[in-house]
Amino acid sequence: MKAVDTNVVVRYLTGDLPAQAAKARKVIGSGNILVLQSPCWRILLALSHGGN
Repeated sequence: MKAVDTNVVVRYLTGDLPAQAAKARKVIGSGNILVLQSPCWRILLALSHGGN
């Protein structure tokens, strides 16, 4: 199991920075990941503010 950083999830959800988004899809697509609650809040914050 891999712990996934906030940036990986944001890239996966937004497709931003295509090369990084492709890597994020590969990691998350493996299905064997761990996302902690604290990074989830940061993800929601980043998405609600358009990444700013």
